[in-house]
Amino acid sequence: MADFEAVLKVSDLPSGEIVKVEVGLTPVIVGNVGGSYFAVGNTCPHAELPIVEDRADLDGEVVECEYHGSQFNITTGGVENGPAVLPVQTFAVKVEGDDILVGPA
Repeated sequence: MADFEAVLKVSDLPSGEIVKVEVGLTPVIVGNVGGSYFAVGNTCPHAELPIVEDRADLDGEVVECEYHGSQFNITTGGVENGPAVLPVQTFAVKVEGDDILVGPA
């Protein structure tokens, strides 16, 4: 993934929510934390399953895997609570007009 790709409109992602998108062939989740946007990989390193299937609410900066309960910080990719022990990949995010773009970390 060499370039940024438009994945959402700002109006499609309210504060406190995350949504699953595809960036190229990579599953990614994009979150809105108080008007700042962050993106991490949508594959939980614990069992290689999606963290979220579609949309979910954030608990502050934390997203919880729907399958086994691992918790990740959407701003850093770090593990907040297991069973996962490895972080998820982070991606760069920028906003141009009403477009949210995701690119390489």
